[in-house]
Amino acid sequence: MPALTTNQAELISTTYDPVFAECLFRDSYVLNLLNSLGKVETMKGKTVNWKAHYSGNSSVGSYGETDAFGGAGNQAYKDATLTVKLAKVELEVSGLHQKATETGGVEGIADAWANEVEEGLEDLKDDINDMLYADGTGNSGKDIPGIPYFVQDTGTVAGLDTTTYTWFASYIDDNSGTPRNITALSSIEAVVDAMFERKSTIDLILTNSTQWRKVANLIEAEGERVTTQALAGGAVSIDWEGTPIVKIPGYPGRMDFLRLRDWKYRYLTMFEFEALGKTKDSNTGFIKHYGTLQCRNPYMQAAIIDLN
Repeated sequence: MPALTTNQAELISTTYDPVFAECLFRDSYVLNLLNSLGKVETMKGKTVNWKAHYSGNSSVGSYGETDAFGGAGNQAYKDATLTVKLAKVELEVSGLHQKATETGGVEGIADAWANEVEEGLEDLKDDINDMLYADGTGNSGKDIPGIPYFVQDTGTVAGLDTTTYTWFASYIDDNSGTPRNITALSSIEAVVDAMFERKSTIDLILTNSTQWRKVANLIEAEGERVTTQALAGGAVSIDWEGTPIVKIPGYPGRMDFLRLRDWKYRYLTMFEFEALGKTKDSNTGFIKHYGTLQCRNPYMQAAIIDLN
C-alpha cells in the first residue's frame, strides 16, 4: 500500500466505514439496542442541547362561576447541554514491515496496514463500549458519558445540578457505599413501584452477571420458570414481569432501570480517518469518532447501586 495521502485516507474511509459501524454496534448491547430502535442519530455542532421540562402551567385548576381569573401560568424549562466527546485510535506501520507483508514475507499477516486498521477498529469499539458503562469521569472527564453519568441523584448532569434541580435526579437505591447482593425480588419491586409513582414505565433493566444470576435464583426459589433470551453482543435477558433483565459483560456493580424513550446515541462523526505527517519511514494515521450518549430525562430512570 502506498504512503498515506488524502486519496488513501478517502479509500480507507470508504473501505472500512461500514466495517466500523458494524463492529461498533456488534458487541455493545446498549448501542445495538438504541440502533435497532432508531435512536442512533447524527448531530450538528459541538453540543447537544435540549429543554428540560420541570414545571407545568400553574393556572390549571377548578374555579367557581363568579371567580375572577388570576392570570395565566406557563411551562417552565431549563437548558440542558452535552458536549460531544472524542475517541480515537492511532495507527503506525513501518515502511519495511508494510513492504514485507505486501510481498508475503511475514507469515500470518497478509497486509500489515489492513490488519492494523481492522484490529484498531476493534480496540476503539471496545473502548467506547467500556465508556458507556462508566460515569464519564475517566481521562480527566474526556470520556463519553455512560449510563451511570445520567442515572444519579447527587452530581451534575448535562449542566444541571441534580441536588438543586431534584426534578432532574434519578431514583437511586444505595447502601452507603457498602457492596451487597440482590437478596429479594422485593428490592426490584420497590424500585419499579417508585418509578410508577413518577409515571415512568421501565422498559429495560441492565446489570452484571453476578446480580443477574441472583435474580434468576430468586425467581426459581418462588417456583417460577426462568425464561432466558440470547441477545446481540453476547447479552442474555431473563423476563421479570414482562421487563427484560439483561446481563452485560463488564457491567459495573449496579442495576439500572431505563425508560428507553429518553435515550439516544448522538454522533457528529461516526468514523473518519486522517493521515499524520511523516517524520520517518512509516505509515501513520488515526481513526476518530465524535459522539455522546444522551438521556433527556434522568428523573425517569433508576438504579440500585453498591452491588457486587
